[in-house]
Amino acid sequence: MIKKNLRAKLEHTFWITNISRRDVLLADLSLKIPAGSSMNLLDDRHFDYNIDQLQKSAQQGSIHTKRDKIKVCDNPPEIPVHPGIYLSKEPRYVPPRSSIKIEEKVYDELPNLDQLVSEEKFADEFTAEDGFTAPITKKK
Repeated sequence: MIKKNLRAKLEHTFWITNISRRDVLLADLSLKIPAGSSMNLLDDRHFDYNIDQLQKSAQQGSIHTKRDKIKVCDNPPEIPVHPGIYLSKEPRYVPPRSSIKIEEKVYDELPNLDQLVSEEKFADEFTAEDGFTAPITKKK
């Protein structure tokens, strides 16, 4: 009846879930289960029950008599996600800022960079041939 739970590092588990709106008392185990809660009765940190004791209670004891208010399973119950606003720890995909591609148009009226550089070289060569030096101005 009790299987090994692979998520709990191969330890035996005996989960009980109270599905009623009231607290349920298990007399033979001397345990009170609050309304809507789940417990692992083979958890060593909180309980001191053995497998035989729990199986007897499930077959003919207080767990059997209150089976309409209590559900028994081997795996931990899944936590339902209620609607609301939650903080995600997953990275989100951010698309590129703009899907527009920029095109560089060449206009015949405007000089391109190669022409500007060649004009500067021509001006430097022209001034170098004449031996012209720019006057140096000193501030007083």
